[in-house]
Amino acid sequence: MARSAGMCEVMRPGCVMRGSEIHHRMTRGMGSAKVSGINEASNGLLLCHACHRWITEHPKSSYERGWAVRRNAVLLSPADVEVWWRSSKWLLLDDDGGFEVVSSTKPAAVFPLSRKVSA
Repeated sequence: MARSAGMCEVMRPGCVMRGSEIHHRMTRGMGSAKVSGINEASNGLLLCHACHRWITEHPKSSYERGWAVRRNAVLLSPADVEVWWRSSKWLLLDDDGGFEVVSSTKPAAVFPLSRKVSA
């Protein structure tokens, strides 16, 4: 993915920095081929294994940060959902592999640093 330049697009504590896994923000469950945007660049993030695992294990926090998009959000495609990118800014991802920095009404995502993050 050109947007990531080979680096993890989440970069939460415990990140190994190099992206090695594609994460689908909106899951590819049964019937996913019929879901608009499921195979578009806006639905994908390049992640390191540690960040991918954390996102999978912490769905509530992942939805809040746009790293996951609810499948029942019928009116929204992943391109319409802001994502907290590289722990630094809110973006809207486009279907061509690009992005737009946005001013979000959401607060900056803060991670508790006192807690040990498992890899």
